[in-house]
Amino acid sequence: MITCWSWWWEAENDQDKLIARTLLTISALSLVFLCYKWVSFYTKKATTSLPPGPYGLPVVGYLPFLGTNLHEIFTNMAHRYGPIFSLQLGRKLHVVVNSIDLVKVVARDLDNSFANRSPPITGLTITYGGASILWSNNNTYWRNLRKLLVSQVLSNANLKASQSFRTNEVKKTVHDVYKKIGEKMDINEIVFNTEVNVVTSMIWGRSKSEGGLEASHIGDRFREVEMKIVKLLGTSNISDFFPVLSRFDLQRRNQEMQRHLEYVDRIFDNIIEKRIKDNSCKMDEEDERKDLLQILLELKDKKDTETSFNMLQIKALLTDVIGAATDTTSTMVEWVMAEILNNSNVMQQVQDELTNVVGMNNIVEESHMNKLTYLDAVIKETFRLHPPLPLLINRCPDESCMVGGYTIPKNTIVYMNVWAIHRDPNNWTNPLEFKPERFLNGKWDYNGNNMKFLPFGLGRRMCPGIALGDKMLMYILASLLHSFEWKLPKDDEFELCDEFGLVMKKRKPLVAIPTQRLPNDSQFQVFGTKQANRMKLVWSPEMATKAFMDTVKSCEVYQGSSVKELISAMAAGWNARFIIETWCHSDVITTSIGLAVASTHTFGRHLCIVPDEDSRAKYVAAMEKLGMSPEVVVGDPETVVNGLEFIDFLVVDSRKNDFDRIIKAAKFGHRGAVLVCKNANLTAAADFRLRSLFDDGGSRRIVRSVFLPVGNGLEIAYVAAVESWAGSDETKKRRWIKRVDRQSGEEFLIRK
Repeated sequence: MITCWSWWWEAENDQDKLIARTLLTISALSLVFLCYKWVSFYTKKATTSLPPGPYGLPVVGYLPFLGTNLHEIFTNMAHRYGPIFSLQLGRKLHVVVNSIDLVKVVARDLDNSFANRSPPITGLTITYGGASILWSNNNTYWRNLRKLLVSQVLSNANLKASQSFRTNEVKKTVHDVYKKIGEKMDINEIVFNTEVNVVTSMIWGRSKSEGGLEASHIGDRFREVEMKIVKLLGTSNISDFFPVLSRFDLQRRNQEMQRHLEYVDRIFDNIIEKRIKDNSCKMDEEDERKDLLQILLELKDKKDTETSFNMLQIKALLTDVIGAATDTTSTMVEWVMAEILNNSNVMQQVQDELTNVVGMNNIVEESHMNKLTYLDAVIKETFRLHPPLPLLINRCPDESCMVGGYTIPKNTIVYMNVWAIHRDPNNWTNPLEFKPERFLNGKWDYNGNNMKFLPFGLGRRMCPGIALGDKMLMYILASLLHSFEWKLPKDDEFELCDEFGLVMKKRKPLVAIPTQRLPNDSQFQVFGTKQANRMKLVWSPEMATKAFMDTVKSCEVYQGSSVKELISAMAAGWNARFIIETWCHSDVITTSIGLAVASTHTFGRHLCIVPDEDSRAKYVAAMEKLGMSPEVVVGDPETVVNGLEFIDFLVVDSRKNDFDRIIKAAKFGHRGAVLVCKNANLTAAADFRLRSLFDDGGSRRIVRSVFLPVGNGLEIAYVAAVESWAGSDETKKRRWIKRVDRQSGEEFLIRK
């Protein structure tokens, strides 16, 4: 220490001595000044009735003594200092409120005064200067933005209108999980991808899973970037505590957030540019329901300053909606699943309720949600123990206020510790136990009506997306728990520890293994099993219509005949679970797109057989361009088909020399099958040839067939279910065959 300080006096020349002594004098004066400010602050704290709290150091305050899990630290400090306390962190005063009565004062009685925000530097960056609903202050712009979001996206009418988006995406998710039965699955990832698809469908009309140019801009990296953004928003940054240092970005937090912004910005730019281009090509005003993006773009050009938005504000709102809908919901599904897996009796009661309400032969629909009272209680109990925002989002008063007999100066950063309120033994009996039964009696909601339960806060800054989040959370959980049994991997250590941040996440991601729960004859059966094929194919006009319309949307960039839409409608309408097609590099891709769309509606398996690697590469590239993940097998089509069983829907090309051998090799399911021959105009007497292929005395028979003059002609045949035609030997030996002459149109009956 002496050696260190001796530098000030042992200079080699007079000039060095002068510099050293000058620096020492300035440093000493600065130290005295800082000590004075420190003493003045705590003296002022006593004289102005600031809330009590711990003493800190000069300049940095209590900052060096804070740990990582602030929700736990603040709760422990409340036990020492009382339900409201203050602490100086750098240059900013922070106040933490930990009781029901004081939260009511801040967020209800003085709601208007405490309605501003104090956003972190990184929050300003990712929201284009704080132009979002989350970080904007309580002003006219914020009120207009919130009003627009609620009226155009989150109103009851719009939530009802967007039900099909939620239904389709959840069914696709269940379908994807079925493909990976027995494998380890990241629960958060499953739900995040579902939420992305739902919310993008609502705000710009197309999800990633539907394919198309707009959807392709949301890549697989989006979840990774979103998680990093949320983590940065909750990470301490020296620039937030000492604003004078923000220009230096000493911890490089803002630099990192800027990189993530550039990624998100490119996505929005591509989507917005395409929408503007599409709008410019429209000749007339189309009479259709407008999505949020279209409404925002139309408002952008308005001269009225109170209702118009610029491009950066539009992007900020999109960032808000996507971020809030995806991250919070996926995090809470992960927490709910973790608690259920940790409590086997809760799992049993949840699934018993699903069995009683939905039934083992039915799928979960949104109409079931109001009847699933125990599952709803499980979700609310999870919100109590693991609130997604443990300290909510900070409030910042625009004037000095009195709370609990203490002065809260203007611009103080105020936190409401709902984590402490949810675990307070004065509010809850045995608060650390997971007991869903707490919420089976009385009226409990997410709107802050019961001050004991405030997962989304209360007042004007309460989350506007509660209704959508509640619907998605219940629907996804009910579908996953009804369709599958879940178990934890034996080699993974299970724990329920949390990690503090803006959104409180599970420290170790939840990985679970699904197994089949529903019987094989339910709609979510394991596709391709013998039991599944004991049912007959049953036509569903509704399913066919949905597949037809979705194929039209997916193929809007392609032109040509309506073969693709028709084949897609046929496959979906007949509820085909195992769809096979043959394809080579010279074929068009649109039929394959239609079959892929159909398989998402039937929760089936779509397999394409290609003859060589060149065809495989072209097929995969074309399908992935539309956001589809095809299953492809390279090999001789006849050989591959011969190794498959229980085929429901087979598409072959009549131009290929081996198409008849492929059909003969096919092993159709017991419930019947549909056979489609493309380019049938190029094959003479196709009807007769198809029947001859089945006239082998085996257990297969075509019960009807039809030729359609679509494209180059389609020959469609229905192969009977085994039970539907088994009869006497005499019946099998003698039957009538109808043949149509393509040239004259005459019909001939041939007895065989």
